[in-house]
Amino acid sequence: MPQGQCFAVRSLGWVEMAEEDLAPGKSSVAVNNCIRQLSYCKNDIRDTVGIWGEGKDMYLVLENDTLSLVDPMDRSVLHAQPIVSIRVWGVGRDNGR
Repeated sequence: MPQGQCFAVRSLGWVEMAEEDLAPGKSSVAVNNCIRQLSYCKNDIRDTVGIWGEGKDMYLVLENDTLSLVDPMDRSVLHAQPIVSIRVWGVGRDNGR
């Protein structure tokens, strides 16, 4: 197992987004829609088109200045990204939370 802090997590999935949807002035709406799609995909099977990895168990590893997602079975790195490049969005406009 890699060094650093390790957390067992479960993926909501991931959705491809078009580059033009991430342009300034459009990105917040696009990311909000993506988060909503991932958050509510279990409610309507039709909403799961284009979503991959839903329900996958993995480890989230924080090591030095990198966040990695690691497969718990074979310990392969599924994704690695510098922490400074990560942006965080929240959902809440629709339901007041």
